[in-house]
Amino acid sequence: MSNKNIFEFLEKYFSEHRNYAAGPVPNTEIEMSEQKLQVKFSESYKKFLSLYGGALLEESSIYGLRKEEMMGDDNWSVTQLTLYYRNQKYPGTENWYIVSDDFSGNPFGVDPDGKVWLSDHDTGEIIQVAETFEDFLYKLYTDTLWEDD
Repeated sequence: MSNKNIFEFLEKYFSEHRNYAAGPVPNTEIEMSEQKLQVKFSESYKKFLSLYGGALLEESSIYGLRKEEMMGDDNWSVTQLTLYYRNQKYPGTENWYIVSDDFSGNPFGVDPDGKVWLSDHDTGEIIQVAETFEDFLYKLYTDTLWEDD
């Protein structure tokens, strides 16, 4: 598998793990979230939302507009979490939408150019982790997020 066919893989993965994907989201709802956050989601993130809504990929939550059943009561909405991190003034998040976290409370966000970043609240660093949302999904699944390219 390569990051080029991540959606083919996800289709197979979620057909085998049905309760790991939350469910499709209509384009009107996706557009409302973009307007509320004043961002433009990448085409691949919109595709992810329209197909899966939100999901658990391996052990990582991918935030969206639907709650996957294994996610906790909170921390699942891209809209709510993006606003939360912006209000907390995490470095870099003012122009991002938040798609996941690193289990330590540090958000992964997508910038206006589609690159995926981590905002580390302990160090104040902003670290690029993937060139695209597809690359991010691929790296999460293959456990290569922290390997050099």
